[in-house]
Amino acid sequence: MANTSISRVSRYRNSYREKGFITENDRIVYPHDTDIRVVVSNEEAGRLDRVAYRVYKNPLLSWVLANRNGILNPLTLEPGRVLYCPSVQRIYSQGGVMGI
Repeated sequence: MANTSISRVSRYRNSYREKGFITENDRIVYPHDTDIRVVVSNEEAGRLDRVAYRVYKNPLLSWVLANRNGILNPLTLEPGRVLYCPSVQRIYSQGGVMGI
């Protein structure tokens, strides 16, 4: 079901809300038992790409963290916040997060 509370000029206008998360392109990162729990450091505040680099050694995977944790604006990321990160195996496995 389309989310009607999103402005029609927003890039999220065709997004869907499922289980409390907004998703684009039908990619939903669901919670899983293998998710890694990390705490945002002072240096990572507002920088989801830095968290992605710490966890995955790839800052371009910050979208995975945003999707899994329901983060729409990475600038609101505060020190001490707990994030749940899909495991590397889960991201790159057949049928995993990357949709391979």
